[in-house]
Amino acid sequence: MVIRKYTLIAGLILVLLMAGCTNDVPGSNGRVPLSPPSWTIGSWEIKAGGEVISTLIFSKDNVVWTTNSIGLNFKEMKAAGAPITQVSTSSSTYSFNISDEGVTQTYSFTKTSDTTLRFSLNTNGFIQTLDYTKV
Repeated sequence: MVIRKYTLIAGLILVLLMAGCTNDVPGSNGRVPLSPPSWTIGSWEIKAGGEVISTLIFSKDNVVWTTNSIGLNFKEMKAAGAPITQVSTSSSTYSFNISDEGVTQTYSFTKTSDTTLRFSLNTNGFIQTLDYTKV
């Protein structure tokens, strides 16, 4: 019974410590710099009928998404005050959130091969998925 009590207390302390840990950079107001992993760096595109209809361009500190002649430069958006926070980075995924006025968008990029990646945009539970090819 005593061992179970100490195990429970240790578990609660661990949960509290982990809850206090974030991916934030001190002084960044809950925001972290954009830092796509190396496997994403470069240009990616979707073609339809031989025409490029959407592109993703990753650099060491930015993501630029263009589709239907509309471009989003996330570094510029962040500099203008967009609340962008990084969610995760691994050897096969990279994602970040933009949350503002009750709307949360999660931009997720998953490596599906050396030359393809899947981009998913989740807006409050509505998910759109696109597959891009490395240029």
